[in-house]
Amino acid sequence: MFWVWLILALLAIGIVFAFIKFLFAIWFVIVPILLVIAGIFITARFNLFTSKSRGKSIALWAIVSAISIALFTFGIYNSSTATTKSKPEQTASSSKIKISEIKSSSISESTEEESASSSGKDESQLKLGMTKEEIVNLLGEPDSKSDFSWSYGGKDIYFNDYEHLSGGNMGNLVDQVLASGRKSRASASNETNTQKSFAQSFGQKAVDRLQKMPTVYKSTQLDATTMEYMWNSEHGIMIRLDTTDRMTNVYLYDSNADYGKGRLLYSGRTIFTSPKVYNFYN
Repeated sequence: MFWVWLILALLAIGIVFAFIKFLFAIWFVIVPILLVIAGIFITARFNLFTSKSRGKSIALWAIVSAISIALFTFGIYNSSTATTKSKPEQTASSSKIKISEIKSSSISESTEEESASSSGKDESQLKLGMTKEEIVNLLGEPDSKSDFSWSYGGKDIYFNDYEHLSGGNMGNLVDQVLASGRKSRASASNETNTQKSFAQSFGQKAVDRLQKMPTVYKSTQLDATTMEYMWNSEHGIMIRLDTTDRMTNVYLYDSNADYGKGRLLYSGRTIFTSPKVYNFYN
């Protein structure tokens, strides 16, 4: 009968799809569903359960159902097995990646440590002002060098015009440079204050006293309005200029400036004579 051949054809198609499912697991789920739907449709269409060949149709339908259930069960099992297998593979792959990353990181760190230990040995002993010979004795020959800079393992040190160490990024040189700068600024500030004190003392001395000590205070008449006195103090040479308008200005000597007038340290009224001292006796 026609419907028998149709069912057999569907069964053959199912077997073919089942074979394909052997390569693609999803078909083991789809094929049984299609077979069941086809069987229900044919049964309803030809009213097989009420026909004369009811026994044959029931037996054929039972075979189709059994094959469908078997394929469906196999498909579910195969799919779950593939999923279970894929998880360990993914885990193993992820573990391999992590292990390789850890190894590469360890190799990189060990390389950096070796580089630091080989190129930066005793670099903490570097001090500003060291000579090139002293640095070679301490660190060895540099990886690369020029007149004013040397390089050790990617770190640099610098030299001034006198070929002494003046800075760099090795050891604690940065901290030394900062500390030296603060010390220099503090020293310069103290020196300036001291110079101003000396200049005030120089500027407030009476003219007659200066003229009585020519070996200490050298005097020169610059022009009709200006008298110059020069004093070599402990904190630099100072120039005092007294003008006819009775003003006294004291400058730090600068050989490049007009009349040697460098930085102004003191300005005030000119004192011509020393105050008289009176002694009283009972």
